[in-house]
Amino acid sequence: MPMTQSTALLHPLRRSAGRDNTSARCTACNHATRDTLLRPPSVPREFWVTDQMRDGLATWHMGRVIFAYRMHPHHGRPLSQEQVGNWLGLTQAQLSRIENGRAPEELTKLIRYAQILGIPGDLLWFALPDQRETTSSERPRPASSSHDFGHRQWPPGSAAH
Repeated sequence: MPMTQSTALLHPLRRSAGRDNTSARCTACNHATRDTLLRPPSVPREFWVTDQMRDGLATWHMGRVIFAYRMHPHHGRPLSQEQVGNWLGLTQAQLSRIENGRAPEELTKLIRYAQILGIPGDLLWFALPDQRETTSSERPRPASSSHDFGHRQWPPGSAAH
């Protein structure tokens, strides 16, 4: 792709790229783009406390959490099932089944998905390996539960009704 004056204005570092770089981006930007395809971005703590993320986490359904993660406005545009599936070691079809089917229950998979996406352990309905000291009675209960056994309300810190 030949470099135009508008390309140089939008990305001034492109001028210093070698003649063999036919990309519209400099090498550093190409590496950054490649890295976003290989692993999830770091997100701030505020990412997890939006209404969509809280709703997904309150269902105790990892597929709904992943869907909320993919659709989060922080990303600028929705992330594809294919891209997020690659991060999680899944195909697009497998991720679609997880998002739209029964809630995954295998603890090792739930832990793996939470760790890869960087979900804070205190927001999860299960304990991550580095949080085993927290008892299950201290964890929030699912919002859709028809039983109230006196467990904490969701979100943590909210007043019980």
